[in-house]
Amino acid sequence: MNIMNDTIGPLPANPPAGEESRRAFVPSRMLRREFPGSLIAGERKARTVPGVRAIGPGRPSFAGWVAAASVGAAMLGALFVLNGCGYSQDVPTLPEGAKSIFVAPVQNLTEQGELDVRLQALLRRRLLRHSHVAVHTASDAELVLSVSLTSFSIQRTLDPTSDLETPLETVRTFVYTLTGRMRLSEPRTGRDLDNRALSAGVTRYHDSATLETTAVRDEGIEDVLEAFVDQVERALFSSF
Repeated sequence: MNIMNDTIGPLPANPPAGEESRRAFVPSRMLRREFPGSLIAGERKARTVPGVRAIGPGRPSFAGWVAAASVGAAMLGALFVLNGCGYSQDVPTLPEGAKSIFVAPVQNLTEQGELDVRLQALLRRRLLRHSHVAVHTASDAELVLSVSLTSFSIQRTLDPTSDLETPLETVRTFVYTLTGRMRLSEPRTGRDLDNRALSAGVTRYHDSATLETTAVRDEGIEDVLEAFVDQVERALFSSF
């Protein structure tokens, strides 16, 4: 009958005599108790660095270190290339390197009241977010921003089951559109640095038929004014 060792294999029927022979057939559990520092196969593993081949316990090869250093150098080089193309954390600047600007009173040529007042406040608040730009008076500023609003409209989509006698109570979708023009000039030279038409649109959806109250209308107007200011800001500042 063969007696099975837990790790070594079947023992011969008549094991050889002698101290060395007996030790060879001692179960591995006894070996661990008798020789706690002995290296039994599978009991210790070399610690390695991911992606680096190890020679011996925990010793990365020279070639592995060279490969890791090459990857780091490539990443650093890519960062320098992006910075050279303008992809940097530099703050956007005004044209001609100007540091100050004056916001002229907005001209409202639409039939919707108070658009000029509200847009003026939004423009000033947006410019004040840029700590590197000062909002000055007309006599002290390097640049002057002039904005005029030419048209404003609201399109409404009624619910299919709406009561035609009360259409304002059955609106599902509002589309706000605002158009205008911006002009950026340099008082010192009297020349225009920019003069372009702008248009912004915002669509507001409602899950159910909605009454067009003053509050609902004002929310849409505020959204379209913010979208218009976004376009002005993109035109003013450049990252390259």
